[in-house]
Amino acid sequence: MAIPRLPVDDITVLVVDDDDTTRGLLRRSLTIMGATPLEATDGSSGLRIVHETHPNLVIIDLNMEPVGGMAMLGGMRSSADTKVAATGVLMFTGDNDAAARHKASLLGVDGYIVKPFSPIGFAEKVADSILKRRQLPPAP
Repeated sequence: MAIPRLPVDDITVLVVDDDDTTRGLLRRSLTIMGATPLEATDGSSGLRIVHETHPNLVIIDLNMEPVGGMAMLGGMRSSADTKVAATGVLMFTGDNDAAARHKASLLGVDGYIVKPFSPIGFAEKVADSILKRRQLPPAP
């Protein structure tokens, strides 16, 4: 079964992961889906790119150094830039820790993708998050 295309056009997705192979795999999947992928290697550079580009969705690896995914998510949600604070986020990790899931949920994460993942399941989560965010009223 092929990876489905996104149901909307002009979508930019930032992938924040310290692993080159993972970023490459997600970049290829997002491109097949019709999105424009951007990349960062840690939470600090990811947060800078979010402020500069305002992507539609950010996919963040939970465990990165020196700035991890939870710190980046917290930085986004506390941003004075309302567009950044309202950006959709999917956490992406090999760790299925319940406490981390709970904390990410409290910070307003849209979903959680646990590695290894299926490309079809990944595409569905990305599409669901984008559609959910498109239906929200605009931030003030």
